[in-house]
Amino acid sequence: MSDDEVQLPNWMPSDAHHISTVLFAVIRDSGNPMPEARDMLQRLTTRLEMKDAWRELRHFPNCDASSLVMMTLIIWLCAHQNRVLAKAPHLADSSWRTFAIEARALANRMRAVDATDEGITDTTLVELDRVAAYFGRNAEAWDALQKIARPPRKARSRNALEIAFLNTLCASLWRPTARRPYKLVATLTNVAFDVHPENFWDADKVKKCYASRKK
Repeated sequence: MSDDEVQLPNWMPSDAHHISTVLFAVIRDSGNPMPEARDMLQRLTTRLEMKDAWRELRHFPNCDASSLVMMTLIIWLCAHQNRVLAKAPHLADSSWRTFAIEARALANRMRAVDATDEGITDTTLVELDRVAAYFGRNAEAWDALQKIARPPRKARSRNALEIAFLNTLCASLWRPTARRPYKLVATLTNVAFDVHPENFWDADKVKKCYASRKK
């Protein structure tokens, strides 16, 4: 094992262990572009508080351990990204949308000409449609990510990132007839953001925060 590899504990659920190993490998192979994300994932996989989270997860049969790891990482990343975009909206990348529009326009223009005279084949048109659809899907994915973990009304508050994260995670885990996710979300928030003990979230604080999100 190399020095930068994380020793995952044996008390982790096996599927969480597997997806975490994959994620660490992806981060390493991509040159660790965001060290904070790797640090967060390391906390999520090694902190002893996560023993409570895995036990609590048993009350949520619709969410397995690997899905919880992925959900936590994605929401954490979106919270950070969308906080930056809220402060500097000009940084939002619209290139996928631009490519999709241009590819679709090109395909439509080629359909409008005489295909026989211009040597345009059905295969060419099909490939153009596929390219336009590809760019369109990426644009939709980008738009969707910008709607996850949006900054709260008090976006400049000390714990704005934590609030955006926990509100989104509560909504993702919420089921009308199931156990309320407040305890699980509190643990995940404390671990993901390395919250100081004086500012720890508990189930009651998460409940109140989630209840006030639309007030």
